[in-house]
Amino acid sequence: MKIKRTITSLLTAAMLATALAGCQNTSKASKAQSANDEQNSQAAVTETTAPPDTYSDIDDMISKMTVEEKVGQLFYVNCRGNDMTEAINDYHIGGVLLFGVDFDGKTKEEVNADIKAMQSNAKIPLIIGTDEEGGTVVRASDNPNLRDSAYLSPSDTFDNGGWSAIAYDKAEFLLSLGVNVNMAPVCDITSDPYSFMYYRSFSSDAASTSRFVDTVVKASKEKKLGTVLKHFPGYGDNGDTH
Repeated sequence: MKIKRTITSLLTAAMLATALAGCQNTSKASKAQSANDEQNSQAAVTETTAPPDTYSDIDDMISKMTVEEKVGQLFYVNCRGNDMTEAINDYHIGGVLLFGVDFDGKTKEEVNADIKAMQSNAKIPLIIGTDEEGGTVVRASDNPNLRDSAYLSPSDTFDNGGWSAIAYDKAEFLLSLGVNVNMAPVCDITSDPYSFMYYRSFSSDAASTSRFVDTVVKASKEKKLGTVLKHFPGYGDNGDTH
């Protein structure tokens, strides 16, 4: 009788264990299926909401351009107070570089109007650039109608406010005028106070200058202002080679 009860108990325990294992397997399978369904669903959403190929529009535009238009886009022409209508309409230039004379004595509204007029004549949006390095090269901020004071040189800016001051408001200032590319920062390194680039260089130390350039480029990019790292292949301690 005891043996029979023991056997019965063992069989019952085995059956319960099998049933529990089956439930666990079923639960795991159900969870795995749910996870797969969720992943498939997310993949489907990702696939349907993928961003469009923005370059396809550019490729299409280029395919419809004439040879003259393609060649013209390679030219970035200085303005210096000249009427750029012919250069834009007839030669299809890619950009216009503004100098001090293009800002001198003008209000923000007048500068905006000049640039909007040039852009309206262009079949393809123009690069509108200027040299706003700070210090000795300040094409726009030197005009008191546009800014209370001209930008300090990069080294003086750093001396006054450290690295946080390097991420200045130049981008917002230039963009508000209609300028979309700043011909800066200067990446040259020199330790000779008589060299042409001495007062335009940030530092004679390569590591510090590298950090300066990185800071300016990132701050400008965040605001969607183009930058130009200059000069190539580098001035060093040379005189003016313009």
